Amino acid sequence: MTATGEISLNAARGLTLHFDGKARFRVAWGEPNWLGPIGLMLGAATASADLSRMRLDPFEGSDDLGAYRGADIVWEKLSVPIRTTVRGYSDLPLMVFRLEARDRIDELATGKFEQPSVSWPAFQPKERTAGGVSAGTRSYGHQYSEFALPVSGDADCGGFFLAPHRPPVVMPLMFIAPDGRTLMIAPLDNFHEQVIAVPRDGSGVRCGWHGDLREVPAGFATEMAIWAGDAPRTLLEAWAQLLLHRHKTQRPSRYADDLLGKLSYWTDNGAVYYYRTEPDCDYTTTLKRVVDDLRASDIPVRSVQLDSWFYPHQNLR
Repeated sequence: MTATGEISLNAARGLTLHFDGKARFRVAWGEPNWLGPIGLMLGAATASADLSRMRLDPFEGSDDLGAYRGADIVWEKLSVPIRTTVRGYSDLPLMVFRLEARDRIDELATGKFEQPSVSWPAFQPKERTAGGVSAGTRSYGHQYSEFALPVSGDADCGGFFLAPHRPPVVMPLMFIAPDGRTLMIAPLDNFHEQVIAVPRDGSGVRCGWHGDLREVPAGFATEMAIWAGDAPRTLLEAWAQLLLHRHKTQRPSRYADDLLGKLSYWTDNGAVYYYRTEPDCDYTTTLKRVVDDLRASDIPVRSVQLDSWFYPHQNLR
């Protein structure tokens, strides 16, 4: 990092985070402004703050991903007790945005899952400078919904064909240039507490603590990564390998799972008993009859899928 003029944080392969001196950041990788202006955003349930004034305290070190240089972003008059940092890795084309609670925080919930209480990073693709990305760049993600619905949009994250009965949240989110080069935003931990919200009006992208998260203990922290790579598949593979390594996950054989290694009976998506039962029977009785018949026919079914509406829903999203 430099101490004068525009401050820059560098990662491998030329991935760079620039600070403009006005509490805004931008990501450059070949093209100068892939995501538009980047900053911190607070939801209605969190304390107000002056997000136009801040300072950067540089640091450096290493972790399981390698050596890095980073910065503590200290926001003036920020009454909510959070710490925001960013790290750039010298041997990986990777920036990591970390959000941490310094003390316990209560009453975080915003009332809507897709409206994060604290977003770091939040960015505005529509406000890119001219030529910020290659002409023809597209966005791509998987909606937070059944079957991880794949959705694609334009360079401003507009035009997504999102399932209307599910929140406008995707994970991961990619920006794909015509030559295949890809920038991917994806979480590194706490996958049930973080979201990447892409408002339906294309007004901006918010990565942070989802709006149903009511409280967090002191020390709670999440990390959202920005990766650069030659192709979407390359990045997905790198992300998966990093997560396996970081969380010390041992991937079992596909045949260790009865759903994949053995016969199973499914009741969703148009199957025989999808929202239907036998005459004068409820779901439980119907499925019991099915299983009894399978066993009597010596068909070795090892599991039965219960569609989500088999049980009561607390929140009808």
